[in-house]
Amino acid sequence: MNNYKLQIINYIICISVVIYLLYKVYKVSTGHNIDDAVNRFADIPNSTMPSATTDITNMSIPTEKACDGGSNLITYCMNYNGCCSQNNIGNSCFCNHPFVMNCKNNYDSCKGNDCQAELKKCCMSYNNINIDSNNFKKPILQDQQSKRICSINSINMDTKCMELCQTNTNCKAYSLDDINCILFSDIDPLPNNANYKTKTNYFIKK
Repeated sequence: MNNYKLQIINYIICISVVIYLLYKVYKVSTGHNIDDAVNRFADIPNSTMPSATTDITNMSIPTEKACDGGSNLITYCMNYNGCCSQNNIGNSCFCNHPFVMNCKNNYDSCKGNDCQAELKKCCMSYNNINIDSNNFKKPILQDQQSKRICSINSINMDTKCMELCQTNTNCKAYSLDDINCILFSDIDPLPNNANYKTKTNYFIKK
C-alpha cells in the first residue's frame, strides 16, 4: 500500500514539473510576462495614479472664454460671464446696460435645449435698433458730475456714446469731451453762473 502511495505522489510531482516547464516555455515563446503584467504600475510614481479620494474642489473647471468686447455691446451680451465677471468699471456701460441684462436674465432662466441659440437671437436683435442723433437736443456746454450711470475713457467715442445712451432706457443725457463719455440717469439744473466755462458737450434726450 505504501508503494502505491509513493507512486501516486511521484506521479503528481512529475505532472507538476511538466506543467511548470510548459508554463516557462510559453512565457519565453510569447514574450508575455504575466508577473510583469500584474505589476505594471510598480514603477509609476504615485502622483500619476488615479485616486478614488481625489478632492474635486481642486480639479480645474472650464472657464468662460476671454473677453475681447472692445466697444461692441453684442460681444458683452454673448459672453457676459467672460466680459463682466470681474466687475471692471470700464465695462459697466456695457455689462449693466438694460439690453444686455435682459438677454442675460432670459438666458439664466432658460430651461430648453436651445438656450445658446436664444441668447444669440436676443443679443443680435440689438442690431435692429435704429441709432438716430435726432433723438437728442442740440448739445450745450455743461459738465455734470452727479447722477452718473457709467463712463468710458477713450477717444473718438462720439457715435458710441450716443448709441449707448439712446439704447439705455435709464439714460437721460450724456456728456462728451476729448476722452470721456459719461451717461447720466437724470439731468442736473443748468448753471446760472455767467463765468461758467467748460469744453464738455452735454446731450439731453428729447
